[in-house]
Amino acid sequence: MKKAQLVLTFFFSFLLAVFVSFNLVVDSAMAFSGPVSESCIDLELSGSILSANCETANGYYEKASINLDEVIGNLDGMLSWDSQNFSQTCEDISLEKRYSITFPILMATCQEAIGGENYMATEVYLDDHIFNVNGTLFYN
Repeated sequence: MKKAQLVLTFFFSFLLAVFVSFNLVVDSAMAFSGPVSESCIDLELSGSILSANCETANGYYEKASINLDEVIGNLDGMLSWDSQNFSQTCEDISLEKRYSITFPILMATCQEAIGGENYMATEVYLDDHIFNVNGTLFYN
């Protein structure tokens, strides 16, 4: 009886240790992932390349970048996620920050139709799909 109680105590202690360590790992990973505005600083745009210094799990910042041409396109004059190569048919491309929380916004003037002469102002909020995960920028 005493041996069974000892085995059960050990088993439940082991399970508790696993649960606590798993929770710490998950909390640590979650603390360093999120929208680009929450864990990255010094955002810059050069052509279609977004660069920033992004926080890592160890508390340091690493230079990170993502080519927005790979995930944003021009759909009849509007910047559109899940498309590509917006910079080929858009001009006046810039990065702006608005509101007190400074959400980064990609601004551009884009051609309304392929080969068309009309252009219109358009924008997308980068926090909608660009995330920092441990110092690396990802599209989601």
